[in-house]
Amino acid sequence: MKHENSKTMLAALYLVVPLLWLLVSCGGSPGPKPPSGGGTLTVKGSVALPTGHGLDLTKLTVSTPIGTYPVSATGEFTATVFGGAMTELGVEAADGSLLLLGTTNGTDATVSLASTAEALLYYLVGGMWLPPAQQDTVRSLLRGVPEGADLAAELERQLLAGGNGVAAPDAGLLAALEAAHASLLGASRLDPSALGGATLDGASLVPGASGRQPGQGLAGASAFSQAGVSVTVTPAAVDGSNIIIEPTTRQTGVFVLHNPAGAGVVAQNHFRRPAALLAYEEAWEDADRVEHPVDPPMLVERVEVPATGQLEFLNALLDVVTGNSPWSPVTSPALKLAGHEGASRTHYRLILVGPSATDATWPIMGDPLFMGFHDQWSDIAIDKSVELFLDDLLIPLMEVYGLGNMAKLDAAKLNKMRERVKVIYDTHLMGLGVFLKPGSASYANGLKFVIQELVENRNFRLDMMNMVAEALEESDKNKAAIDAMEKRLSARASASAIAAAVQTVLVSGDVAKIMYDLVGSPSVVDWTAVSAPALFALTPDQATVTRSNASARFTVVPKGQTSGNYLYRWTTSGTYGELSDLLRDGRTLDTREAEVWYFHDSPLNIKDTDYDTVKVEVFEVEAGATTVPAGASPIARMASSVRGDDRVLDSRLEVNYGATPTGMFKDGMRFGCAEMLLRFKAEKGAKSYLVSLRGVGGQGDERNANQDFRFRGPNQTVFIDPNAKYGTIVEDGYTSDYYGTCDWRAPADPSRFAGQPITTSAHYDRAKDEYIVYLFVNADYSGIVLRPVSLPERVALWYGWVENATFEVKVNR
Repeated sequence: MKHENSKTMLAALYLVVPLLWLLVSCGGSPGPKPPSGGGTLTVKGSVALPTGHGLDLTKLTVSTPIGTYPVSATGEFTATVFGGAMTELGVEAADGSLLLLGTTNGTDATVSLASTAEALLYYLVGGMWLPPAQQDTVRSLLRGVPEGADLAAELERQLLAGGNGVAAPDAGLLAALEAAHASLLGASRLDPSALGGATLDGASLVPGASGRQPGQGLAGASAFSQAGVSVTVTPAAVDGSNIIIEPTTRQTGVFVLHNPAGAGVVAQNHFRRPAALLAYEEAWEDADRVEHPVDPPMLVERVEVPATGQLEFLNALLDVVTGNSPWSPVTSPALKLAGHEGASRTHYRLILVGPSATDATWPIMGDPLFMGFHDQWSDIAIDKSVELFLDDLLIPLMEVYGLGNMAKLDAAKLNKMRERVKVIYDTHLMGLGVFLKPGSASYANGLKFVIQELVENRNFRLDMMNMVAEALEESDKNKAAIDAMEKRLSARASASAIAAAVQTVLVSGDVAKIMYDLVGSPSVVDWTAVSAPALFALTPDQATVTRSNASARFTVVPKGQTSGNYLYRWTTSGTYGELSDLLRDGRTLDTREAEVWYFHDSPLNIKDTDYDTVKVEVFEVEAGATTVPAGASPIARMASSVRGDDRVLDSRLEVNYGATPTGMFKDGMRFGCAEMLLRFKAEKGAKSYLVSLRGVGGQGDERNANQDFRFRGPNQTVFIDPNAKYGTIVEDGYTSDYYGTCDWRAPADPSRFAGQPITTSAHYDRAKDEYIVYLFVNADYSGIVLRPVSLPERVALWYGWVENATFEVKVNR
């Protein structure tokens, strides 16, 4: 990508680097204290220049956030910096112009033309807008890249000719910067004008080979793809409601998902872009399925969607800034979508409004029903644009400029800083919103406006530096250093230099995760959601498979009285296994069965990282139908998942998922359940069995439903007598029959249901001629109890409780 004003902007980038050092170098009074206990370090460094440079080294000074330090005739210097992270050093000429840049390496530093080139590349690719924890890694990734060597050669050429390529770059150096910009990004650069509205979600770049040559771009160094980003899938039927969301795919970095913590839906945001999610009621259906439009649609709920800002790990620079790295998604509060009073179904339009750097629009903007909301959405977009600008662009710049590195603030201090910057905005920057309109140059123009204010408005400069000070809990003594910084900036900065700050990165739109996301994100996108009283639920919410227990059963259960004919479309992502209704296998099954099994493809190789999704759609069909009619819409859609667990456990342990039998509860209601049991073969001629359970956990844990292990300790013994009778007295060792998962019967009358087992009771599986001993059992009674259990959570606890346990069965013949 090459912009018409690229050379101008590259020159502007060079002009802003001297400004950076005007901001961070404060002569005289001491600087601020380190933010997180890193302390200060004394750095012994050297300035290395090529032969023939012609400079008097004793007239050079080294600038840090804490002070200014002299350079000796041999190039040595001693400076004080913050510990805990790499800190940028600036070497200034006698006239105060910035000559060289470098970074500390512990207590050492070598400042040279090579280190200067690498520091300039850091700004060129927008490194200052990555999270604090990744700053050192970004600089390390840029160390030794061939583009840096080319840039250093141009810096040397201009220096030996008597110039200063940092303070006043000539045409050759500008060309080298432009070439470095293109080479680092290769063919992966994103041109906003090329989108044309066709690809409006964050582009997922395909990584190349591991080796990289000049011009190939940093994409070639990556082996990570966006497929590694986790997406939460949760059941669609919770707390008495069923919600069908369309589309189910990500839009502008956001999935709309069923609320994992209860009723309604949530927005899961993968972008560094805050937004608002609004729910409008469009129509409702009465008991006869007659639809009643709501015109104009009525706004019923709004939640704020936070921006993600945390990297799980940093693999390669281009992956990070273009979205191919694992940014941890964040989740909004829930939209409840409770439904129109008395309606059988309620239709909603969910509108996501946020910042944008593209003029492209979503079809919802042309819907006449929503024309009257455009002004409101525009106001929200501006508010969110200002929020993003202040929190994710301006604050990081002030930290890097003022401290020399990114402060690692805790949540409370960061929130304090964000509150303060909003006050500063209200005081000094009310005109900023005019610039933050959709368009590829909007944020660059906004920064230009802010930096212009930074030059011309002394009170603004002081407020910004004091904002950093307050967040870092500075003392009164340190405020004097901030005053000195402001005066130095005022005396030595020029409007042209400040206005140029980081425009290259922002206008190019190809790097800095924030801008990359904004270029692919229209300001307004929408989903449809249909809410109805829940007819079905899928159990379990999540299943765990192990090497000795490599299958899991999934069941659709009714949530009340249902009548009709249903077909079920089951699908799995199928990365590690397939589905089966015990007649057919596959990744997709259309079946009349409300129950299917997931079978792992390679049980002996199950790993903790194995993950598959399981989804089901329920269709109401005519009696006798065996296929889903073309174009039919589901009446319910639900999702679950399967995760691997590579712990090696006793092979006799068994975890089963299922549902309570029809008839156990009124109105045909069924509830998901899970059980962990010890299973072993009955032996011919055995007079008795003594089952020893040793080292089982869960003592004192209120989530442990087994009263033996919870209250009586980790070691239990179960006695089984195959000949014991159940009569007027229950003989010792009597075992009732086992009827299947979650099918609990009264011993005296097996035609009657019983409650779930709460001890280590033994039962006989007559069909298999095996004995089972219940270890743990739980049922999810959502809808009829106030605090239903989470089956995935309980099963995870069970695996932990038996991980170090031992089991022994002694047979008495």
